[in-house]
This record gives sequence, structure tokens and C-alpha cells, in this order.
Amino acid sequence: MEKWSEIRINSNVSLLQIVKKLPYAKDNELFGHITSTNRIRYLQGEHNWCNCNYSESITFHTHPANYKYTNVPSIRDIYNFLKSNKQVTIIVGDKVIWVIKSTVKSKQIAKSIAKWENIHLIDWFSKRANIDADKYFRFILSKFGFNQPHTAKTNNWLKQIKKLHLSIKLIEKNDQETSS
Repeated sequence: MEKWSEIRINSNVSLLQIVKKLPYAKDNELFGHITSTNRIRYLQGEHNWCNCNYSESITFHTHPANYKYTNVPSIRDIYNFLKSNKQVTIIVGDKVIWVIKSTVKSKQIAKSIAKWENIHLIDWFSKRANIDADKYFRFILSKFGFNQPHTAKTNNWLKQIKKLHLSIKLIEKNDQETSS
């Protein structure tokens, strides 16, 4: 089992200050969480994948610089966050950091997805034997108005993710912060 790396944080800092201390690796993903005891704990993932499916309330992961969508959440990121009980997820790209928070309305969407999946998921996949999970994520999120942009332009993704009623704060790594 790998050993977690840790970064200690002062106890009276804002989430924005914590976000700016998150680690980043250009060639592979890192993933972890922010603890209630003011620590950033993280592990190294693969080149283009990491295990973000654990039960901490504030999680993060990075996208490597050479990943096509380094500065936007992937369709898998969005689906997994909606389906989780996490309150906040942070996605760190090489230029932009996304802080995504759940809302009452986004939790209702997650319940609707779970209800649909309980009834239809096995049948849906059995009729599509060679389909990958990302195609399913695009399908299910489109039921709630999300249409995956075909480019990595931040504004295109922001507009689509807002349709899922998630609260989003974008932080450019040059310290300019924008809320949405």
C-alpha cells in the first residue's frame, strides 16, 4: 500500500488559500483530499487516471499538462462527483483550477440518475455491448441538459456544467479568481 504524502496547512486559512497549495504533477494525475485537521493528503495516480472514489467530503485530483482536457473537468469527473456524497471536488489543471460544490438541486439530479439506473442501467448496457463508460456518462447527463463540449474551452464547459446546478469557482493559476 502506498504511503500518503501530506502538506500541512495553517488552521485559519480559506479554501482559496488551501486550493493554491494543492500539489500538481505535469506528467501524471495526483489525487487526494483535504482533511478536517488542516492537511492535504495525496497519492500519485496513473498518467491519465486516478482513484477519486472515496468518501472524504472535499477531494481533489489533477489533470496532467499533456491531457487534451487538462483545464476542464472530464465527463467522468462530473458524473462521479454528482453520484458521490462529496460536498466539494477540486480539479487542478495546468492553468485553471475548478472548485465544484454540490447544491440541493444537483443532489436532486443525482437522485434522479440513481433512480433511472436502478431501473434501466443493466438493460441499457446489455443492448450496447461494446460501449465505453464515457458514452454512458454523456447519455445520462444529457437527460439533464448537459452536452459535452467538443473543445477544451473553459467557458463552453462552464455553461454546460451549470445546467447540472453545480456551484463552480474557477481559479486561474496566475491568481485571478472568478465565481460562477
